Amino acid sequence: MTRSGGSFVGMGLAVLAGAGTLTVRPAEPAAPPAPLRLVADVPLPGPAVRFDYQSFDATTGRLYISHMNADQLVVFDTRARRVVANLDGFPRVRGVFVVPELKRVYAAARGSHEVVVVDADSLRTVARIAVPDPDGVAYAPKANRIFVSDQRGQADAVIDAKTNALIKSIALGGEAGNTVYDPGSGQILVAVEPAELVVIDPASLTITARHPLPGVTDPHGIALDVEHRLAFVAGEGNHTLAVFDLAAGRLLATHSVGDDPDVLAFDPGLGLLYVSAESGTVSVFERRGSQLESRGTLSMPHAHTVCVDPGTHLVYFPLEDVAGRPVLRIMEPATADTVIDFEKDKSGAPPAGFTTALTGSGRPGVWVVVEDRTAPSGHLVLAQTDADSTGYRFPLCVLDAVTAKDAGISVKIKPVSGREDQGAGIVWRYRDKDNYYIVRANALEGNVVLYKVQGGKRTDLPLKGEGRTYGKKTPIPASAWSTLAVDVKGSTFTVSFNGTRLYEVDDTTFPDAGKVGLWTKADSVMRFDDLRIVTR
Repeated sequence: MTRSGGSFVGMGLAVLAGAGTLTVRPAEPAAPPAPLRLVADVPLPGPAVRFDYQSFDATTGRLYISHMNADQLVVFDTRARRVVANLDGFPRVRGVFVVPELKRVYAAARGSHEVVVVDADSLRTVARIAVPDPDGVAYAPKANRIFVSDQRGQADAVIDAKTNALIKSIALGGEAGNTVYDPGSGQILVAVEPAELVVIDPASLTITARHPLPGVTDPHGIALDVEHRLAFVAGEGNHTLAVFDLAAGRLLATHSVGDDPDVLAFDPGLGLLYVSAESGTVSVFERRGSQLESRGTLSMPHAHTVCVDPGTHLVYFPLEDVAGRPVLRIMEPATADTVIDFEKDKSGAPPAGFTTALTGSGRPGVWVVVEDRTAPSGHLVLAQTDADSTGYRFPLCVLDAVTAKDAGISVKIKPVSGREDQGAGIVWRYRDKDNYYIVRANALEGNVVLYKVQGGKRTDLPLKGEGRTYGKKTPIPASAWSTLAVDVKGSTFTVSFNGTRLYEVDDTTFPDAGKVGLWTKADSVMRFDDLRIVTR
């Protein structure tokens, strides 16, 4: 069995020969792969001085970047990867927030003690509202109000978005960190020193809850996983990240991050959280259920601000000084490739590193490595050889080492025999034998169908834009090799066969990461080779 990629790591030995002695010790382990990889460094205008917050407009692809110590607001087109404008008149600008439905950009100019309102189309300043020490900015759509952290004023300033008038300053009882809007509850959340998450009702402009954050010192940055009702709060004073359950109103866990963490960004599609710190350390976590798992760290000079495009999953870091000039560093999540061609397995034996299971009833299936001189790679392939014709019988062969939420998965399949069925499939987000997604190709029916298996019940899913059609009619050649593939991104699954895209399916039944495996049905005798998994 040949495996490549970060999921399979071996331990080597170093041998040191000396005067009459032989010392054997473990070799130094390889450094873990970086969680992000470079896409591009795009030069930015202005001097090589500090940046601060960013805000992304998904409707236009524009990224608004506070160039704090240059007193400028940079407008960057992420689609064309070019600077649209570099606006002056923003003294010590910190927070910035774009509201696409209002076509307004709100920038917190600390140096002039005001919030500057910019028309997103003309990029002209349309209003300036006095706020003593403005920082983070948020928008509550139903109330049509802007909320601004008045950091040293220990308050949250409230601006009427229609009139651009300051209508109230809400005392918080401590220095204000970042302010965010929670679409799940319709409330405003503020990180407040020394260790609280304060909840404000945007309609009544009253504080409705104060949640303690034990183990967190000087909370500042906040990011939300709205779907799973989680808040991630960074403690500047003790380089700590808190995971807070918004539904239960309690702290779930804390994690160590880089010194002086500042800005956070969460990618809901991939479940990835980015925590940038003044120290230049960027910590990357993946949400698993209600918990976080570390995906590693990387270090970049002055990488204390981060923003993510949830559509492309690209991550943006404005860096103040790279070889003497400011740049916008664009990165993407690193992938891990796993390729299994069964060439190092023993013919006649089960494949190493897999666990078998059965959905439904009947015999459990026999998964064994066999010789096949027509194999796409080498001459060994995986086969399911038990021809039990029980109708609702789905033998599974699940890979142990890979757990993935989003991935590109492909496998080569060869139908051998079957009077009831000749079906072979790919399983993903596998929780157990009764809960997973599956796409299969059937040579007898001549179609490719995507199902969810929930509680042991198999249900075909509707195609995007076409409805419930029971997959797509596609010729599946018997006794020949074909390639079945699925690309998994968030709730969208794109199915291909022999390189031709067939359809997309949207479903949210199983949003979390799970294992990957292979599948057959009833009396299908099928062969598999070149299982490839590219995790994101």
